[in-house]
Amino acid sequence: MAKKRGIKGKSVDARAPEWEPLLDLAPAHVADFMWMGSVELHDKTRLQLYKHYWTRDYLHLDGDGRAFIHAEPQRYEEIEPGWVLARVLDEHLADKDWLDFLRPRYPQLDEIRIEWTDSATKNGITRERSEYVVKHCGLRYRDCAPHGAGVPRPREFRTLFLGVDQDGVELEVAAVDGEYGEGFVVFHAAELRDDYRYLLARGERWRQ
Repeated sequence: MAKKRGIKGKSVDARAPEWEPLLDLAPAHVADFMWMGSVELHDKTRLQLYKHYWTRDYLHLDGDGRAFIHAEPQRYEEIEPGWVLARVLDEHLADKDWLDFLRPRYPQLDEIRIEWTDSATKNGITRERSEYVVKHCGLRYRDCAPHGAGVPRPREFRTLFLGVDQDGVELEVAAVDGEYGEGFVVFHAAELRDDYRYLLARGERWRQ
């Protein structure tokens, strides 16, 4: 029988969030995480669990600056904190400040080609409104979109645009890259969910 890896741990009742481990490791990113609870390892080490809003990945941190990963069911292994932080932050994030990074290569507003699937308007958001957000939001996020729910092709990278329409209504617009990587195909548009509101605030200064 193969030897189990890591240290056994179990969830413990913790009524109040503990932010100190995350503040020590990544103070600039605390607003991007949710506190999800605590785990106590067999050696009495207490881990705090933090889930990233966008990547949905976890940090497991103790009070002494150590980081752990969930290696097997109810087992945890220690890992280098800087490496796991970079993985959690960057695995599915890109173009966080696209006007800083991509502006020299990004097309002019009237050159951005946009198409729509049938599902793009099912929430009552017109094509004109979603187009305005795509072209003016100034901030976009990317992750791997599962097939279905309006996504036109399997295993696509989804781009999420967060911004306001012509009337100042906060919207979320999701699209995949167009054919040959040119432009975007919008498959979802809706009024902004509360889960994305903090991300919208981060892009305020980049809107065109």
